[in-house]
Amino acid sequence: MLSSPDKDIAEFTANRFRLRYVIALALIATLTLISQWVIQLSMADEEHDSRVVNIAGRQRMLSQKITKTCYYLLGAGTTEARRAAREQLQEALALWRRSHSGLQHGDQELGLPGTNSPQVTELFRAIEPDYQAMVMAASSVLAAPDGTDEIQQAVRRLGEHEGAFLRGMDAIVFRYDSEAKEKVDFARHLELGLGALTLLVLILEARLIFAPAVRRLRHDMHRHEHHKEDLERLFAASPTAMFLMDETSLVIIRGNSKAEALMGCSADGFLGRPISDFLDTKHEANRTFLEKVHAGDILN
Repeated sequence: MLSSPDKDIAEFTANRFRLRYVIALALIATLTLISQWVIQLSMADEEHDSRVVNIAGRQRMLSQKITKTCYYLLGAGTTEARRAAREQLQEALALWRRSHSGLQHGDQELGLPGTNSPQVTELFRAIEPDYQAMVMAASSVLAAPDGTDEIQQAVRRLGEHEGAFLRGMDAIVFRYDSEAKEKVDFARHLELGLGALTLLVLILEARLIFAPAVRRLRHDMHRHEHHKEDLERLFAASPTAMFLMDETSLVIIRGNSKAEALMGCSADGFLGRPISDFLDTKHEANRTFLEKVHAGDILN
């Protein structure tokens, strides 16, 4: 049985290992949660970014479609063809205007968050005059009667501003794509950093917790083996009967050959049984003997 100082040292060592282990597990759990949060956030950003880039690219095609439809409307020979062209122009213009607003201010149905960098905001501000001029020209085409000079003037204004708008949208799409790649690279580097930090925590845990614990366990096992060998030598060299008992239950754990001779049976006959089974407690001496053994007193 350990003495009081040994117990205190063992308890202190166990508490220190336990604290280190809990801290290491908490760090690993925290890093894992942060890593998952980064991955989920990165996936959400990639989904929004791809949607934004696609719609921004579609804006260029819609502007070209609006201009081509207006030119087609000038040369349409039948009323049915002109009506179909006007319907296409109206649909394209409505989607074009909605997407233009959604890219800047957000549109939940289109999947546009509306969160732009200062650079993208400045690019939108630069093309706004051309955009407004094209919207007014396309609206004039829709409002003007067929075959009037107003349609020709509106189509001419569309052509004048289309080139500047397309160049501006090209710059916006390129900027959107560049920012999306920067986000992906940042998320990748952050995930690598978190993975490396988690691996470092595992290495430190193995070095500062598991390795000392293994050394301590090996030391305790060697000490236990030495104690066992000392006990074997003590039992073998003892000229009198010796019993090793559990201090709480007084169950006999071990006995030497002199103990077997004293009990008149082999060790199998008394091992695992309390010593009180072999003492008649009706006698005062036996009761006193058991009380002293329980109390740990010295016996004569």
